[in-house]
Amino acid sequence: MYMPTGIDYGDGSKVKATPRRRRKITKKSTKKMVSAELGGETIKFKKGGLRQMLGVKKDYKFTKRKLASMMKIGDGKDFMFMGKKRRMTKLLKKRVVLGHNLMK
Repeated sequence: MYMPTGIDYGDGSKVKATPRRRRKITKKSTKKMVSAELGGETIKFKKGGLRQMLGVKKDYKFTKRKLASMMKIGDGKDFMFMGKKRRMTKLLKKRVVLGHNLMK
């Protein structure tokens, strides 16, 4: 049996029913969280987050010198890394600083 969609007010006028909103599906990160001690505090971070943002392979080794030069780049500035144009974001800056500090 066909049921008309909408709300009937009894006087012959019909108003289209508002559809229900669907829940947003949030993506869960598949990266493994790792903890390290730095300056007496335990810090949690995503393993391989810096490598993923810069688009390098797992076997790439960062040097303190390279990370130190990247720390000097300001937020929002473009830079070249291994022949690819990248933009320094706040999150990338945090990960570079963390990587540099963990190398000490």
